[in-house]
Amino acid sequence: ITNKGAEVSKAKLSEALWPEGQIKNQTAALRNLIYRARKDLKILSPSEETEYIGYVNDSYYWNKDIPCTTDIFEFEQLYQQARSEKDPDQAYVLYSRMHQLYQGEFLPTLTSVEWVLFQNAYYRNLFIDCTLRMCDYLMVKKDYSALITLCDRSCLMYQEEDRFHRYKLMAYLGLDTPTTALEYYHQTVNFFTQKFGVDISDSLQDVYHEILSRIPSNPVNLEELEEDLS
Repeated sequence: ITNKGAEVSKAKLSEALWPEGQIKNQTAALRNLIYRARKDLKILSPSEETEYIGYVNDSYYWNKDIPCTTDIFEFEQLYQQARSEKDPDQAYVLYSRMHQLYQGEFLPTLTSVEWVLFQNAYYRNLFIDCTLRMCDYLMVKKDYSALITLCDRSCLMYQEEDRFHRYKLMAYLGLDTPTTALEYYHQTVNFFTQKFGVDISDSLQDVYHEILSRIPSNPVNLEELEEDLS
């Protein structure tokens, strides 16, 4: 279904199903699986003689005459429309619909399969690019509260994407809350260090210095400093 509109050769299907070539007669095994799939698909239209899976030129294909859509088709279509849209406001609307559509990774239980892994990475990259473009838009509009909400929602999907955290820090600065930004900065740096063993402080250095420059400097005498340190 994800390759509807294209004919998938028996060799490709066999490679996807048995990457290690662990069965002897792949042709017979594949034919048996196709037979079972066709039989199961009959449930969708029991009163009609509809063949959902066709065969031509040593390849199988999804019947193009049967209306069929999934969220991944809409997801890609929205991305292409948004990229070609000249009006930033309308592009943001399309990106927002695309962002809401993304509910998680593509076939997460099958990521050990090579073609699924490739598709998974492809849709993940589209989602991240979509999010970053929305962040850019909200920064230009100075809608910092919406930007923080967007970053929080996106981090639920990919907390390891440091650019989401960067935009959230910039939003706190936009709201003129440098103390909150500093707290979140330390939380973010500690999270990456503890979970991934990665120090991202260098990539956030410019934001960090901007945060410090916004925090009022209060002189502390030596006795108070010694007491705090102890």
